[in-house]
Amino acid sequence: MRFIGNKKNLLDFIDKSLDKNIENITSVADVFSGSTSVAQHFKKNKKLVFSNDLLNFSYILQRAYIQTNNAEELSSIEDLSEYFNILNNNKPKKGFFYEQFAPSESKNSKFNRNYLSLENAGKIDAALGQINIWKKNKEINENLFFYLLTSLLEAIPFVSNIAGTYGAFLKNDDPRKFKEIYFNQPEIIFSAQQNKAYNLDSVDFLNKIHADLIYFDPPYNSRQYASNYHLLERVAVQDYNIPDSKTGLHNYETEKSDWCYKSKVQGVFKENLYTAIDCSNSKFILMSYNSEGLLSKDFITDTLQKYGILKIDSIKYPRFRNAKKPDSFVEEYLFFLSVK
Repeated sequence: MRFIGNKKNLLDFIDKSLDKNIENITSVADVFSGSTSVAQHFKKNKKLVFSNDLLNFSYILQRAYIQTNNAEELSSIEDLSEYFNILNNNKPKKGFFYEQFAPSESKNSKFNRNYLSLENAGKIDAALGQINIWKKNKEINENLFFYLLTSLLEAIPFVSNIAGTYGAFLKNDDPRKFKEIYFNQPEIIFSAQQNKAYNLDSVDFLNKIHADLIYFDPPYNSRQYASNYHLLERVAVQDYNIPDSKTGLHNYETEKSDWCYKSKVQGVFKENLYTAIDCSNSKFILMSYNSEGLLSKDFITDTLQKYGILKIDSIKYPRFRNAKKPDSFVEEYLFFLSVK
């Protein structure tokens, strides 16, 4: 999934940083789960996983990939492919996404939001409507509802006319916009553990769980995730109230993260760290953070060292694809703390 800060490409780096300590870890809490790539990784490695994110679309992904542990939890029907055949073969409908997030067929339209093609926007409306009908008629349970929504959420970014987030659409059409949207069946990750997904503020989440390892991958700059992923959030909560604006963004003032403010980030970091150690009884803290983040490497180092033995690893990666100049690279830090 195309997502800011997706750690899928850094999983080997995370494993290397944990090294031999992984044998002492039976449970993991992923505080800012996002696309769930790290939580999935630990689940596949037989750990008990608690995942969390305040974003609603992330919670839906977590319900499918983390909390669902076998096909029987989704349905008594062995072959789930029929649901996806129906979703993929439904004809497009002129619904909310068709009207609001694709170029208007009317020349008199005030806004011409170019996030999606008319065909794909109509397919999204049809799929979402179908899933809701199944739920209303009690033809699917809650687990399968989240599982089907996950397929929808994961398909949308691959046909979206955006540079990476939904803060704005591209003026010129990207070729991906004209690909036909396709709803794939998400992987079911088998587990005998009682893994659980949460949709909470990070401190509230840390107060609820106990885990050997707490993994932090917080927002590192001023870009607010709620607004950057507003289209996916609309699918997740089915919010059809749209402001009179070019991009269709809501006012997300009440959802802004303190991690994205220079004046607040040090305080919220300390609060989360203290809660993780004091309330969650964690043995280890693992934090990934970008070298261009609002928190300095020195501040993170000085703060963590007060609580135990700290190891710091880093890896360079291109800021943009095909970057070649030295200043086109950034560093990802991994801070691994063994709590005293």
